[in-house]
Amino acid sequence: MIGPGSAPGDQGEWTVKRSAYSVIEMLIVIVVVGIVAVVAWPDPETAEREQARLAALRFEDDVAFARSLTIRDPFDPGAIKVDPDNNCYHLCRKSTPDTPIMHPVKKKPYVVKYGADGEACFDKVKIVGAELGGDTLLVFEPAGSLDQSSPAVLHRSAGGAIAEVTVAPAAATTVVNETFTKTVTLVPSEEPKPPDDPPDDPPDDPDD
Repeated sequence: MIGPGSAPGDQGEWTVKRSAYSVIEMLIVIVVVGIVAVVAWPDPETAEREQARLAALRFEDDVAFARSLTIRDPFDPGAIKVDPDNNCYHLCRKSTPDTPIMHPVKKKPYVVKYGADGEACFDKVKIVGAELGGDTLLVFEPAGSLDQSSPAVLHRSAGGAIAEVTVAPAAATTVVNETFTKTVTLVPSEEPKPPDDPPDDPPDDPDD
């Protein structure tokens, strides 16, 4: 905004004001900086450690974004569905957990994919553990807290490097660690179905 009394050709200086950066702008910066940083590291071990760290920071930002969706529309809370089988996660709504929302910048489904067939800056990253309250869905309450009483934990590895993100239930605050501070298991994306009962043997033919 231009301050009072300032105009082109005046002796006064231009005064420019802007509001704080939006979540979307911050996400763009994180992605761009992450790609540049990972490509720039010449040491493979350092690059793997940076990939694990950046993947954790990206998830931390996505938690904040999903939480903001919930606060803006508490009638259909935002959520994050983790898919360990396909080494990815996506942002969604609680009412449609299997359908990713559209990314506000890319205008594509909001899916974060790790591994060789995922984003270039995460090609070594793998989901190795998750604790999301007994399932694979991280859901936010209307006030912004988690819908579970225990912290949510997501573990990743990138070669020999590891990273952990813990999400506190009260206000969905996040903590990133470069070590695993909690023991969690890898929850399958879909619960295995019990095998079908074998068909009953046909009755004997009385004519035999």
